[in-house]
Amino acid sequence: AESLADAGGEDLLLTQQQRERREHENKLSLERSLGFNVGGLGKFVMGLDCAGPARGCHPECDRRHLDPKEQTRYSWPTKLERSRLIVCAGAERTGSTWLYNAVRLLHRTAKVPCDSYWLGELTEANLSERLAGHPPVVVLVKTHEWHSQYQDLFARGVASRNCKVVLTHRDLRGVCASYRRLKWEIGIPDAYVAEHMQWKQRADLDVAFEDLVRNKGLSVLPKLASELGLSVSRAMCEEVAQDLASLSRSHLGNVVCQVTKLWPDHISREVARYRDEGLAVGSGISFANPLVQDPDYARVLNIRFREYQSMYGYICGNPECNGATCTHIPTANDIDPNACEKK
Repeated sequence: AESLADAGGEDLLLTQQQRERREHENKLSLERSLGFNVGGLGKFVMGLDCAGPARGCHPECDRRHLDPKEQTRYSWPTKLERSRLIVCAGAERTGSTWLYNAVRLLHRTAKVPCDSYWLGELTEANLSERLAGHPPVVVLVKTHEWHSQYQDLFARGVASRNCKVVLTHRDLRGVCASYRRLKWEIGIPDAYVAEHMQWKQRADLDVAFEDLVRNKGLSVLPKLASELGLSVSRAMCEEVAQDLASLSRSHLGNVVCQVTKLWPDHISREVARYRDEGLAVGSGISFANPLVQDPDYARVLNIRFREYQSMYGYICGNPECNGATCTHIPTANDIDPNACEKK
């Protein structure tokens, strides 16, 4: 008996009646600690909900984490007929966490029940498990990478039905600058762009990082709400924008906040100032070339990933325009539109 208990097999020492009683007591304890009836949240509260650090929560936790307002959604008037899926994709450092929280908070403001998760890899099983909950909810999944099996998942699998994909993109020079600030990488691999292009083929909405931080993302939120079928007013969008601007981790320490998915130092001071003060393009942040510290590598990115950079308007795409900056792209810096930096 002691060996079983030490190995985590204490359930084998209990009768079925004792196990049911203990599960009921755990449920009552959780209700008391959270201050609401967990039965109103759905049948999988004790299954897909995170049980906390003592029960295995970790930085890559794929369980459900709700903020205090979301925990009251059992009393919200909106009742869905069936669950639906929203995939919030986007490579690292492109604003995908902002977009994820924007989707989450738009649903919260509209009082539409939304379960949010981080999934490093989407599968038929883990998506179906989350969509099978009752009562029906919007299942929001944040992810980064594209995997080869997604071709079938989005063509014939569970993600092919009643699913929206929202995506973020960013000037690769800005991505690289962000990488270096965090001391992650010094360059952009080919796979970074290749995976983004796969997501783009399936995206219902593709949002620029620069628009997310411009004027607190107020130009993005109405479009996003409309794409997701949410009825929200301008005032509600402004409320969400303010919530996003003041978003912070729910705890201290060098780990991710499981509700917001924000890490320490997630947003640079420069970007935060640009967002909060509503600065014009080119003021404080160089959107002409975000990688000002390394113009040689900025030039490499513009040449190697010309299709990506020109598709989103970061450079003009002219094969003869091979500089670290593209002076054909108008900005608030009053760059001369009649000349390009050449090799």
